[in-house]
Amino acid sequence: MRKNKNYNSLPYNKSVSSRARELRQGQSLPEALFWNEIKNGKFHDLDFDRQKQIGNYFADFYCSELNLVIELDGKSHDYSYEYDKERDEYMNNLGITVIRISNEGVLHHIELELEHIAKKVEVIKNKSKNQEKTNIGQLSSALVSAMRETLAAGQQVLLFINRRGYAPIIQCKKCGWVAHCDECSCGMTYHKKTGGLLCHICGRTAPMLRACPDCGAELSMRGAGLEKIQEEVIAKFPGVRTALVSSDTMMSRQALERLVSQMENGEIDVIIGTQILAKGHHFPNLTLVGVIDADMGLFGADFRAAEHTFQQLFQVAGRAGRGDKPGRVLLQTYQPQHPVIKAICTNNRDEFMENDMLGRAAAKMPPFGQLVAVIIEAEKESVLQKYCAELAVAAPKFVGGGSVPKIMGPIPAQIYQIRKWFRMRFLVAGDEKAALQPAVRHWLGKVKQPVNVRVKIDVNPQSFM
Repeated sequence: MRKNKNYNSLPYNKSVSSRARELRQGQSLPEALFWNEIKNGKFHDLDFDRQKQIGNYFADFYCSELNLVIELDGKSHDYSYEYDKERDEYMNNLGITVIRISNEGVLHHIELELEHIAKKVEVIKNKSKNQEKTNIGQLSSALVSAMRETLAAGQQVLLFINRRGYAPIIQCKKCGWVAHCDECSCGMTYHKKTGGLLCHICGRTAPMLRACPDCGAELSMRGAGLEKIQEEVIAKFPGVRTALVSSDTMMSRQALERLVSQMENGEIDVIIGTQILAKGHHFPNLTLVGVIDADMGLFGADFRAAEHTFQQLFQVAGRAGRGDKPGRVLLQTYQPQHPVIKAICTNNRDEFMENDMLGRAAAKMPPFGQLVAVIIEAEKESVLQKYCAELAVAAPKFVGGGSVPKIMGPIPAQIYQIRKWFRMRFLVAGDEKAALQPAVRHWLGKVKQPVNVRVKIDVNPQSFM
């Protein structure tokens, strides 16, 4: 097993240092453009050193204020991957953040790269209640401290949590009863603003119960939505002006325009929102973004979960520091070592995308393959089960486009019942050249569809609910 090096104790090696300078002395066009942007003050007036010597190595650009190194990778530097890897490990052990950008990325996306790198993205590992009994609530002590500093400086804060309402789970403390929608197989969310329960699937409402309907014991509210976050912010920062942004509050274009105007005029101190806030808004005085549950969307049935989470976190992080002041982004997560979280913190989009594509290629998932989802729905569960069983028996082992597509299922849909209709799913998978749609049409035609059954075909589905 390879032993970890003690980089802090490595001696200064003059020959290695000279070779490093020799390898990196040529300035490429992207580096010249980047350096010109810095000298013109477009990098939030941060000071950078060009070709800064750090131990035996030289960094393209070094910012002592952020303890940050920016490396521009391209053919102009004749060094190996292993050399890069050892240099990054050395700097990381000194507490220096290393961000790599391809030369092509700088040439085509320099403004975007500068904007994102200027932010200091930090990870806060969520702790259980037993580990952090002194901090009651959803906001970590580190995030609360950062909010206090930001508000004291007269700047604005954005808190992001992609969960509407106050509490997503209403549960009996004694018998475990949970408030469910009568028409859907999902729980109902408590909305404090309306004082009632709401199903986020079908929109059904119900009054909030005072006690458990089964045993009469006290009910508890578990989990947190943006309304609970607002309540916590007001409790910890008395007098702070807050605003909620979700599909429940932004019901019209006029409402959104009023919010934007209030933010621009400094009438809001802390804005708390869902994915509506993730992109498309420019608030110059907003310098701190706090993501309450950064890994919320990472674990689901969708193979695109990592990609979607990366996009969402990247977009919401982009709300901070869009003006003259540098931005800061804090991610609260239970999975700080997850590739998505690490990619956001290091701005290593290209490596994340490459690894994600390798996984999809191995599994023959789009864009390296095709999918067709077949969703079967019926009001009577027995009819649904019978029809799906007949389809499973009739499923052919067909050959199309030089491949053998697979028919998987049936399995209950992730949300088994919606508006009193029961749901099952098949998934047909094949490679890029497979003629899936004609084959699916032929397969379904072999079994007579009952009159009270609905069949939905979704080619290359975007949702797996």
